[in-house]
Amino acid sequence: MRLLLLSLFFVSSYFFPVSSVFSHEITEIVTEHFPPYQIQKGDGVEGISIDIVNKLHKRLHIEKPINVYPWARAYKIALSKPNTLIFSMTYTQERCALFQWIGFLPILDEISFWTLNSVKREGPLNWANVQGLTSAIPRQDSNLPLLLSKGLIINSNLYLVNSFEQAIDMLVKERVDYIVAGKSSLRYQILTLGYSLAEFNVEPTRTLTKQRLGFAFNLESEQALVEKYRVAFKAMEKDGSLNDIMTKWLY
Repeated sequence: MRLLLLSLFFVSSYFFPVSSVFSHEITEIVTEHFPPYQIQKGDGVEGISIDIVNKLHKRLHIEKPINVYPWARAYKIALSKPNTLIFSMTYTQERCALFQWIGFLPILDEISFWTLNSVKREGPLNWANVQGLTSAIPRQDSNLPLLLSKGLIINSNLYLVNSFEQAIDMLVKERVDYIVAGKSSLRYQILTLGYSLAEFNVEPTRTLTKQRLGFAFNLESEQALVEKYRVAFKAMEKDGSLNDIMTKWLY
C-alpha cells in the first residue's frame, strides 16, 4: 500500500507539478501611469505606490517586474488572471466584491471640478450647470460611473480618453470645459506636464468627495498569497514605513 501511494504521488507530481498547483507565487503585477503614485520614466517606473510595492517585496523576498499598461488593459488583466496584483486602484462599491484588497494608501483624495482660470464663468460649477459643458475622462476611471449618473453622455458632452494626460491637454486647448479628478493626483500630473497650478481653478464636486486608493489581488488568487501581502502591508502601517513613503513624495 505504501509503495502504491508513493507511486501515485510521483505520477501525479510528474503530470501536475506541486510548484505549479500550489505555488503561492504572484503571477503578474499591473498598474498604469498615474502620477504621483506610478510614474513611468523611460524604461523604469517610480512613485508612491512603486516604493510601497518594492518595500513589500523586500520584506517578502520577492522579485517580480511591475508592468505598466493603459488602465483599461491593466484592469482587464487583474480581473481575469489569478494571483495578479493591481494598484493604485480606487476602492468603490462595485469593485469591493471583484477583488481581494490588501491595503490602502493613507490618503483621501478629494474629487473636484478642474477648469481653466483663463475661461471666465458665472458662479461655481455644480452638477446642474455642467450639463451644457463638456468633459473628458480616461476609460475605466473610477469616476466615470459618477459622471454618467449625473446625466453626462459619452460622445455627447463626455469624451473617453486613454489617460489624464490627454484629458489635461484637451482642457488646456479648450476642447473640453472641465475635468473631474482627485486633487492630489491631478495636481501632480499638471506640474509634471510643465503647467502652473495658477492656470487652473479647483472646486469640490460635493458629491463623491473622497476616494481611497488601494492594492488588490484578483478575486480567485490563492488565499495564502493574498494573506502574506496583507500581513506585510499591515506591518508597514504599524512601523511607520508607509507614512515615511507618503512624506517623501507629498510633503
